[in-house]
Amino acid sequence: REGIALIFDEVQCGVARTGRLYAHEHYGVTPDVMTSAKGIGGGVPLGAMLCTEELSKGFQRGSHASTYGGNPLATSAGLAVLSIIDSEGLLARATAIGEQIRGMGNDFTTRHGVVVEARGLGAMNGIVLDCEAAEAAKVVVAARERGLFFNTAGGNVLRLVPPLIVSDEEVARAMQIIDESLTAVFG
Repeated sequence: REGIALIFDEVQCGVARTGRLYAHEHYGVTPDVMTSAKGIGGGVPLGAMLCTEELSKGFQRGSHASTYGGNPLATSAGLAVLSIIDSEGLLARATAIGEQIRGMGNDFTTRHGVVVEARGLGAMNGIVLDCEAAEAAKVVVAARERGLFFNTAGGNVLRLVPPLIVSDEEVARAMQIIDESLTAVFG
């Protein structure tokens, strides 16, 4: 409406992570420019910037360059990733992972007064704690001592972003470790 370009950074939340190919699809909004990287290469360094046809007119030959632009290995990896997402049903898998994490995480609210809620989209989730960042960091350390690696986001949110191939049993074990870690830190 205002003629301002809408730009979305989907480097972390894109490529099936949220249960859709890109997170903006959950909201019915189409950006004018979108960035994508990390997951799109399946471990091979790859990034992409997509834009509307109208905005693409600003990129005349020679006005935009990339050291690795047009790399045949990286672009082949990207095509393979997209094929695997489709053939292995990873959009649905991301949704199922998130439902399991949020279901079990929200059960923590009754056992641990410090747990506010579990929230997220697809396999990109957080367990919100009512504590200072230093206390949340202790939960991360307690979990690491039990064999589970994750970090925090925003200081007091346990950031849980497992791979899309994680099994239900592995998610259940991870949540058990988080439960034990919350008890170890907060009682």
